[in-house]
Amino acid sequence: MILCHKGAKGVEKIAAEWARSRKVPQIIFRPNWPAFKKAAPFRANDEMIRAKVKGAIVFGTKSGIALNLADKLEEKAKHVSRIKGPEKTRDA
Repeated sequence: MILCHKGAKGVEKIAAEWARSRKVPQIIFRPNWPAFKKAAPFRANDEMIRAKVKGAIVFGTKSGIALNLADKLEEKAKHVSRIKGPEKTRDA
């Protein structure tokens, strides 16, 4: 197993710490903001796919960037697990 991520805060940082504590190798695909502007994270997704990942675990359903990665991997018949975030409840 190799953890591939973009080095972002939140879930990716937690996953990176988990991997580090268990000596799991990591590859970070940092978005190139100066070169690609708003498309940078999507280009990082493409780089990750070109690295021949076998699958992905995608957290949440609101990030277009994460959904883009999941959709592209599914198109290539790769395994994708989609983990939905907690349902928002409305206080009465």
